[in-house]
Amino acid sequence: MITVKKQKDEKKLKKFQNFLSDNIFKILLILGLYLVLFVVGLFLGYYSSKKLKPNYNIQNQNLNNQTVNSDNKNTIKFQRISLKEALERFNKGEKIIFVDGRTYEEYKKEHLKGAIWTGSENIEDKVKNIDKNSTLITYCYGSTCGTASLIAQELVDLGFKNVYASDISVEKWKESGGAVEKGE
Repeated sequence: MITVKKQKDEKKLKKFQNFLSDNIFKILLILGLYLVLFVVGLFLGYYSSKKLKPNYNIQNQNLNNQTVNSDNKNTIKFQRISLKEALERFNKGEKIIFVDGRTYEEYKKEHLKGAIWTGSENIEDKVKNIDKNSTLITYCYGSTCGTASLIAQELVDLGFKNVYASDISVEKWKESGGAVEKGE
């Protein structure tokens, strides 16, 4: 009985050895490809985190209206503002210029009352007639959109003094009772 079991084990071992010897090239090739893909993935991850960052190196971001520092040449700071605070200030009649960071089509369809559209290029041309001491609040698609912070930093770099980046979206603004308008 033991010999029968031993013979079965030897057959299994022999089968496995044959499989390995017949397929060793394929196995090594697959392992090699996985290793190459792993190394390439590590390289791309490192490269993209170090080399492909935009010029806006925003640090110490805090959604509780704390100052946000930038490593750019300009040391002026912009702040974060909540939807609630922006709506309160707007409803009190404070002169606020909202800056829409969404696409032009979405801006034309509906935007915060009094908002301007700058796009992400040639912002300087679109804000050249605005007083540098004006209160500007940037917004885009809400808390998952970083465009508001990027535009806020660009405005600071252009010399604006009272710049706020928000997590406001048009939908949340309307739900909170904020006024919107259509067109340009």
